[in-house]
Amino acid sequence: MGSGVRPGRAQPGEPSPVEPDFSQEDLIMIRHTQTLDTFKAQHCTQLAIPLPELPASGKKLLIIGSGGHAAVIFDIVQTYQDVEVIGCADSNPEKLDSEVVHGCHVVVQQKDVLRQCPPETTALLIAIGDDRTRARVAVDFANMGYAFASAVHPSANIGINSHVGAGVTVMPSAVIGPRCVIGDQAIINTASLVDHDCRIGRTSHVAPGARLGGGAWVGEQTLVGIGSSVNKQIKIGDRAVIAVGCVIISDVEDDQKITPEKLGRNCW
Repeated sequence: MGSGVRPGRAQPGEPSPVEPDFSQEDLIMIRHTQTLDTFKAQHCTQLAIPLPELPASGKKLLIIGSGGHAAVIFDIVQTYQDVEVIGCADSNPEKLDSEVVHGCHVVVQQKDVLRQCPPETTALLIAIGDDRTRARVAVDFANMGYAFASAVHPSANIGINSHVGAGVTVMPSAVIGPRCVIGDQAIINTASLVDHDCRIGRTSHVAPGARLGGGAWVGEQTLVGIGSSVNKQIKIGDRAVIAVGCVIISDVEDDQKITPEKLGRNCW
């Protein structure tokens, strides 16, 4: 921060009072810190069980989805030897009994999960890449009473005083700095960087290699594309799309799509 104090006006014969001397950047970071609990209350509302605590809860893990994201999640889960994985569920009946990855199969249709894998004995991870679909499915299962595991790869780093919500996946070599909030069902993908004091809204996706500077905000159901960069303290709205490789130096509105083709350049 700045020098800390500056002289103010005093009455004759009285010592000069002092008042805080904050730079504009200081004031912005104070605002971010003060709103941490508010953001957490809005974006971290579902029942959560961190993956290492799952065995003690008496629940087994069911992965919802059976595509590439499910394979990556299963790979993370395998690093926690005591976690028992039931398998995967999928809405497509033709995928029943198919192999997702070695050691993991589709064992139940999505419509039958409540009957075959009740919430009393089962926790879920939603392995659906599309943000809006993942949000809808997560709400449906939350309303049935399910808790969601959060999967963090051992090679990822999460800074002090950061909060990771329910159903979040943090992929290999990702870095989340101190005092961040990662909302429910968000994806922090491989080798991405979410610097200090960032806020990532629920069911958003920070794609592989993306970089967010300190104090950046990302709304709900928003994609920050592969290899893109977001300057510090930038605010990106809900349901926005930042295409591959874009550089964001101005705020992005709700539902806005930023692509190099639209801009004629890669910097917004």
